[in-house]
Amino acid sequence: MKRLLVLLISMALLLSGPAAAAAAQPNTLTPSPNGEGLWLTGPNPGSGVEGSSGTAKVGKNGTTITVNATGLVPGQVVTMWAAYFNDGTLCEYPQAGFSRCGFQDVVAGKGGVANGAGHVIGSSGTATFSTRLSVGDGPDIPIPGSVAYEPSDSPDYVVIVRSHGPKIPGQVSDQIHMVFGGCLTDVGPPPGGTGGEIPDAEGECGDMQLYVFETTSP
Repeated sequence: MKRLLVLLISMALLLSGPAAAAAAQPNTLTPSPNGEGLWLTGPNPGSGVEGSSGTAKVGKNGTTITVNATGLVPGQVVTMWAAYFNDGTLCEYPQAGFSRCGFQDVVAGKGGVANGAGHVIGSSGTATFSTRLSVGDGPDIPIPGSVAYEPSDSPDYVVIVRSHGPKIPGQVSDQIHMVFGGCLTDVGPPPGGTGGEIPDAEGECGDMQLYVFETTSP
């Protein structure tokens, strides 16, 4: 009888193991609508960034967002900034028709902005950016109204790839780590909009690409 009980428990563990492991897997999101980024500026704002991609792996304890950006200008300093929205279904200020959540939703207490990686762009014009959001993390930019990362079942993420213009000797660290690092003039689109120019001179900055990760409501 004891051997039979042990056998039954072992079988139950084997059967439940794969299901438990599957349940622990993160929910992987790709950029909408077509799995690539969107140009905010340049000659064709609103068009897809050819060859770009990204993932947002949303887990129980945190989220890892990775963006593979293309079409960047060699020699420029480019950064990634990830706006998170704890419940995308509650957002009220869509961004230029691209996403259901926008900057004003951060101000309204529905999310915050985290700093991702920054790079000096090489000759290929490509770069991979990544950031990790742990549950309970506070925002990296002290925007009034912003809150800590406490995602619901339907969090959204809006990622901006931002150019800080050509690298400036002695200021590269600021350009990489600060949203206005090395910036004297913003030549990109207005907040929440499209248009403007791609920075091409020292001191010029601008938001260049947008990657939207939206969670389907449960």
